[in-house]
Amino acid sequence: MSIEAGQQLLHYRLIEKIGEGGMGVVWKALDARLDREVAIKVLPSRVAGDPKALARFEREARAVAALSHPHILAIHDVGSDDGVHFVVMELLEGETLTRRIAEGPLPLRKTAEFAGQIARGLAAAHDKGIVHRDLKPDNVFVTKDGQVKILDFGLAKLHPARHGTTPDSEAATMTRHTAPGVVLGTVGYMSPEQVRGQEADARSDIFALGVVLYEMVTGERAFSGDSSVETMNAILKEEPADLQKISREVSPALERIIRHCLEKRPEERFQSARDVAFDLEAHTDPSSSGAVDTLDAAEPRPAIRKLAWAAATLLLAGIALAAGMLLGGRGRSFELHRSERITHREGTVFRARFVGDGGTVVFSASWDGESPRLFVKRPEDMVATPLDLKAGRLVSVSPSGELAILTNTIWLPWIPGTLARAALSDSEPRELIDDVYDADWSLDGERLAIVREIEGKRRLEFPPGTTLYETAGHVSHPRFSPGGDRIAYLDHPKFGNTRGSVAVVDLQGNRETLAEGWQTLRALAWSPSGDEVWFTSKPGSDLIAVTLDGRQRVVARSLTADMALHDLSPGGEALLARRDHRLILRGLGPGETRERNLSWLERSVPRSISADGTTLLFNEQSEAIGLNYAVALRKMDGSTPVRLGEGDARSLSPDGKWALAIPPDVQDRFILLPTGAGEPRTVSLQGLREAVSFSADSDRVVVWVQEEGKAPRSYTVD
Repeated sequence: MSIEAGQQLLHYRLIEKIGEGGMGVVWKALDARLDREVAIKVLPSRVAGDPKALARFEREARAVAALSHPHILAIHDVGSDDGVHFVVMELLEGETLTRRIAEGPLPLRKTAEFAGQIARGLAAAHDKGIVHRDLKPDNVFVTKDGQVKILDFGLAKLHPARHGTTPDSEAATMTRHTAPGVVLGTVGYMSPEQVRGQEADARSDIFALGVVLYEMVTGERAFSGDSSVETMNAILKEEPADLQKISREVSPALERIIRHCLEKRPEERFQSARDVAFDLEAHTDPSSSGAVDTLDAAEPRPAIRKLAWAAATLLLAGIALAAGMLLGGRGRSFELHRSERITHREGTVFRARFVGDGGTVVFSASWDGESPRLFVKRPEDMVATPLDLKAGRLVSVSPSGELAILTNTIWLPWIPGTLARAALSDSEPRELIDDVYDADWSLDGERLAIVREIEGKRRLEFPPGTTLYETAGHVSHPRFSPGGDRIAYLDHPKFGNTRGSVAVVDLQGNRETLAEGWQTLRALAWSPSGDEVWFTSKPGSDLIAVTLDGRQRVVARSLTADMALHDLSPGGEALLARRDHRLILRGLGPGETRERNLSWLERSVPRSISADGTTLLFNEQSEAIGLNYAVALRKMDGSTPVRLGEGDARSLSPDGKWALAIPPDVQDRFILLPTGAGEPRTVSLQGLREAVSFSADSDRVVVWVQEEGKAPRSYTVD
């Protein structure tokens, strides 16, 4: 059947052809039901005519559609009409990465930015058991606003255990043009295991990412030959040309990332796409590129030897604890030489501490919505191991490795608990003192400095019962100095507020403020020499060091990461939290017994559920779609969200046809957004304070209006 402009496929009207490839023809089309433009890929006859290939393609397309990731092309629907099979996708404006590279090598910062977005998109796919297997510049799209989208999962492979499928038999044929079921990739971008006809996994995509990275940096292919056979031989046996010979601007750190992606053996590459994204973000961070902003001109101090990163969140996000080489001291530059990811799960890290000289890390965290637990990561372990201790909030680790935890509390820093001590091998902690907010071990590992409330004031006590400092505000994060003669702490003027000062008190109660007026103070630690206190603060997300006479310097500055210091080891390892804030939306559909992740991008906030419980109205806020709230609709079965418009959503009409919202930055009006075909309606209303909900018949809107000289009253508006 011939396909022409103007033709109707179900409720989609084809407008114009915008692309053509081995997996079909792509059309720009109008979705009449939702009145939006989309892209439609019409599958070639060889796929549509093969029931097995068609079933596999549709299964994989639906799996990709469930990803809902900002760096993966969104698939809205899979359908057929009169023998024509097609896939409905979001319509993008911009160009492929191939066209960008054709103009010449990309700037290094733009290369790292694009590659980081690709890596995050791959990580999301890999989390769902989906391996792309054909990553190349042609399959990477750069939108006009600089967002990267991974395209064409036509060769994607689903992990059988994740998707309830059985592996399809695949021939080892490898050609420049892809065909479903027989091709393992595109020559020049295949991994060595794909060239050999072996099974491809997530590390194969990482190899392809390395090839794409190389091409972005140099403008040239990493592996090429006069024929496909010669190119494949180069992939198996040869190393790409030295990057710094081609482009002297390439930093050693970026070259190491690319080389690590291009290792011939899968087990020697990065083991996850998140690791790649993590290292790329560290590379683009000014704090890891060499420059340190100093605030005084004192003589350089002994070098801090290692930098450890962690990723945590206020609500839900990924955590990674890592170790890296940090050279230089006061007034000198430093460079991140290596990093070691410790964990890769989504969750919140509450506190992390080194044990002993710093080889082992203990931390408390909550993963994937589960109850918080204590974990330990030893150098010989592949992953962090949960401890047998019952739930407890970590506050300190003694020099000998004994834990101080808070039990009988919730996981908020402003809520007290029962102070207890326990060894790493214990299953039951030994409880000591009730109503303690924070604590730290003395150097002998026998006594604890504590923060608690007495007669309405927060007291820092050492030993317990002896007050060193008290305030009507709050005290947090007490830390003994390496010499044991002082305690540094954060002094907050208001309880529950992170604003405050960094202060030090000696064991006789003599107090000094070292740094004050900071908007957000999260934690602190002593330098190994004991002559500085390090802390992280906002604005600026800086790692600051302050001497005991109050001189400050910026140790590290991050423009892209939200840092929080957790610990400094005696050997010079710094444990930092790299925070990635998200709001995760979870829910239960009708008849379901297991929660489903219904989040879309970064901050998903539920607003209303349809009467039958199948449809969810929610707000979404993300840099990918601008700073204002987007009003979005999605089925509770996890189908791809539909963006209805901008505004702060309020309610879904009982008949399911309209969404009620307040427009951004506008007073005295509300908007009605159609959930299907139709135009938005704006209703102006003087004195409008709030649009509340729909009437039961969906014909009226309940509002709250304050007229001049009158108290606020409720009305219905036709």
